[in-house]
Amino acid sequence: ELAHRYTPFLLFDVFSSKLFHDRGDDSKHFLSYVVVGHAENSFIHSRLIYCKNECGDFVFVMDKLMDKTGKLKQVLRLKSDIKFEKQHTTTYLDNNYCENRRHFERRTKELECVTDHLLSTGVISRKHLDAYPVTAFMDSTLTNDTNCGSNRNSEVLALINRSTAPFLGIDSVGVHLHCYVTRQQDSSIIHDKNCQRK
Repeated sequence: ELAHRYTPFLLFDVFSSKLFHDRGDDSKHFLSYVVVGHAENSFIHSRLIYCKNECGDFVFVMDKLMDKTGKLKQVLRLKSDIKFEKQHTTTYLDNNYCENRRHFERRTKELECVTDHLLSTGVISRKHLDAYPVTAFMDSTLTNDTNCGSNRNSEVLALINRSTAPFLGIDSVGVHLHCYVTRQQDSSIIHDKNCQRK
């Protein structure tokens, strides 16, 4: 039942996509994608699909990709991700640090537009100051090459506002340190920027 209620949110994985050149003019391109979250279908069609970036282009598109079992699966993707993927099918992306960095920043900016959209439509009441890393779920690689698996599940693919992360099913768990205690000659000293030392 949950599989019918939620759609995987995928990012193009530039770190584990590989490009093999066949003999001659043709090339064989193996693309890899990672699941970074799951969005509720009703929320996608009522809110997310209408998000636009600063240029007025839609941020998200619904797409279909083949999973490891050979079945077509409906997925949610960033439109900028698809553009990036199409523009770089003839280069080794792993070695192009500057371009990958620019795409990281582009993704982060697109996700910030999602936060603005949710704020303007009253879904969220405010932006948090926390930016959370967007990483792949474990064993979540989707690829059209059975030999190409992602071993870089800890790679940060973008940053997302803490307020927005839950709506895309992105991990938003964090730890806040408010104070810490040290022992000094059997007396406790509490260190906190908001409280006096005792």
